[in-house]
Amino acid sequence: MRGSAGKSNKIIGFALFGVISAAFIYPYIYINKKLEKPPVEKYVAGSNLRGGFVNSGSRDMGKDNTKYNNNYAEHKRNMELKHAIADQKASENQQ
Repeated sequence: MRGSAGKSNKIIGFALFGVISAAFIYPYIYINKKLEKPPVEKYVAGSNLRGGFVNSGSRDMGKDNTKYNNNYAEHKRNMELKHAIADQKASENQQ
């Protein structure tokens, strides 16, 4: 008697697992099959080199020779200065 109850529990467990798995997988499959996918546009051969500036009237194409500051270093410097000023004011107020 004991062996058949354990076998029955395993069957019910696998059935529940299958139903729950199907419930999670069904929306994914349904959406992927029913969703209309737009056609992939074909680009001309050199478009990957020219990028998004083709016929845009932009004159800033080419290498960017501008040297940009490291924003983190500048931020850190500003914060250190701010804290140094605050510390100095605090020490003046204590005296």
